[in-house]
Amino acid sequence: MKKIVEQQMYPVTSTKTLKEWGCDEFIAESVNSAIKEKKNILIVGDLASGKTKMMNELISLSNPNMKYQFFYNSRGNENLLEQGYIVEERNRSRLIDSVDTLSQPCNINESVDFVVIDDVFREELVTIIKQLHDNKKEGTIATAFLRSESDLELIAIHLKKHFDLMIYLNGYKNTQSITFLK
Repeated sequence: MKKIVEQQMYPVTSTKTLKEWGCDEFIAESVNSAIKEKKNILIVGDLASGKTKMMNELISLSNPNMKYQFFYNSRGNENLLEQGYIVEERNRSRLIDSVDTLSQPCNINESVDFVVIDDVFREELVTIIKQLHDNKKEGTIATAFLRSESDLELIAIHLKKHFDLMIYLNGYKNTQSITFLK
C-alpha cells in the first residue's frame, strides 16, 4: 500500500526528468530522495545556464501537496521576460507567498513546507539563508549565479552549511556536477 501512495504523491518520471539534465540513475534517485526528504538544494551556474528551469523541475518533482514561498528579485541580471523567471504554470497552484526582495523584507513564512529562492542578489541570498538556518527551516531550493570561481568561495563560507546538495550547471540540461554536502 505504501508504494501506491508514494506513486500517487510523486511523479514516476522523476528520475527520467533528472536524467534529461545529465544525471545518471544513482544521482537521479539521490536527488529525487533529497526532494522527498525536504533537503536543502542549491543550484549554481553561469548566466542563462538553466538554473531557473532546473528549479522548476525540482519543484514539480516534490509532493504536490507541499506549499512553498518564493523569493525573487525583480531587477535580476537576466532578461526577465525572455527567461520567464516567474514560477512555471505547473507549479503555481502550490505557491502561498511571493516576495520581491527589492520591495519587501525577507521574512520567512513559517507555514510553508519549503522555500524557493531564485535570481536574488548574493547578499540577499546570504541573508535569507541565514534566517532559514537560524530558524532550522528545512526544505530549500535556491539558485545562485556564478560570475567567477571566487563566487564558489562565497558559497563555501556563507551558504554551504545550510545546503545538503549543490547542483552545478554548465548550461541548459547540462549538469556538470552534483555534490552532496552533508
